[in-house]
Amino acid sequence: MTQKKEPKGRKPMMKRKEAEDGIRHFSIEWMHETNYCPKPGHYPSFSDFKQWLEKHHRSLYLNFRSQIGAENEAEQWFESEIDRYWRNRRS
Repeated sequence: MTQKKEPKGRKPMMKRKEAEDGIRHFSIEWMHETNYCPKPGHYPSFSDFKQWLEKHHRSLYLNFRSQIGAENEAEQWFESEIDRYWRNRRS
């Protein structure tokens, strides 16, 4: 059986479910590490989160197949996970 090689300069692709699980997990980790606290009318910064992923060598989680674009979908998961976390804390 031959092993499929990635073309030069291309990052390996993650499976969508693995990427989603990772983004959701790292969203909470990022929030704790940066002491993020929600404010009315203010959304968490996905750009800051992306930089944090790169700094921690986890940007691979932004490389998966998506019909709406991997970064757009990852941003939705990021915001959704942080919203869920704060809703659960208020309950």
